Amino acid sequence: MIVAALVAIVPPLVFGGVWNEWIYKGLAILLIGCPCALVISTPAAIAASLSAGARRGLLMKGGAVLETLGKITKVAFDKTGTLTEGKPKVTDIVAVGRTEAETLALAADLEIGSSHPLAVAILDEARKRDINPTSASEARAIGGEGIVGKVGGVELFLGSPKAAEKRCALTQDLRDRIAKLNDEGKSVSVLLAGKVVAGVIAMRDEPREDAKEGIEALKRLDVTAVML
Repeated sequence: MIVAALVAIVPPLVFGGVWNEWIYKGLAILLIGCPCALVISTPAAIAASLSAGARRGLLMKGGAVLETLGKITKVAFDKTGTLTEGKPKVTDIVAVGRTEAETLALAADLEIGSSHPLAVAILDEARKRDINPTSASEARAIGGEGIVGKVGGVELFLGSPKAAEKRCALTQDLRDRIAKLNDEGKSVSVLLAGKVVAGVIAMRDEPREDAKEGIEALKRLDVTAVML
């Protein structure tokens, strides 16, 4: 330890050496001469890293996670609320055979009581337009597809275009319109009344301000980002 201290202090004081360089050399000698210092330093470094991650909202299960970070080649993100604000808004309403307000009202009838971000967006838009939805009867969610219910004795469905096509044929014009909305980064829900298309509602969730910076940082590390 004395030798390491002399190596770190004497050259800068006597010969005008650079402090950073000689302190580094002194520490290197300390580690070579006393391996236990290295053994002690590793858990301390891991603990400090876990603590720093926790302050930034990162929950890591032990030091093994930190050791595997350097081997990561892909990162999967749940897009909503992670890369985006998690607060989608209605951007487009394509009414078919009825007005935009009527289309929105039917969709809102189905979504009353739902906490899904897209449902909240539809209900918020209905409130902005002074539309007071009435809860649909027999409403139920269909996993991975959408929601169904009855309003005025008519069965309504609101869900993904793919799920809607299982129940009703979509015209090529409508498919093209949906594709254009998707290309604009919007989520599209199709509304059916019975077996007939009643309209299309498009919503967009804006990216978080720090999302671009985060993705670019991953690219610089040669890590591929995947959105779920």
